[in-house]
Amino acid sequence: MILYTMVPQELIFQPDMSEFDKLMEVTYDGVPLLVEMGEKNSCRIIRVLSSDPAHYLDPKYLPGNIIMTSHLS
Repeated sequence: MILYTMVPQELIFQPDMSEFDKLMEVTYDGVPLLVEMGEKNSCRIIRVLSSDPAHYLDPKYLPGNIIMTSHLS
């Protein structure tokens, strides 16, 4: 079987289910993001899920940035 997808291999073939449970799709300032939940009230951006190219150019949404969960909708 061949799987044709643009989803990263790490999201499809997880080494441990507990890693997958930390990921969550959220909307931050109107931009859909895939984030990893952290301690207290913070999370780390994993991927930008928007179809707007301007969101990829905005340094506020760079993967690895830490955002506060109080700003999520």
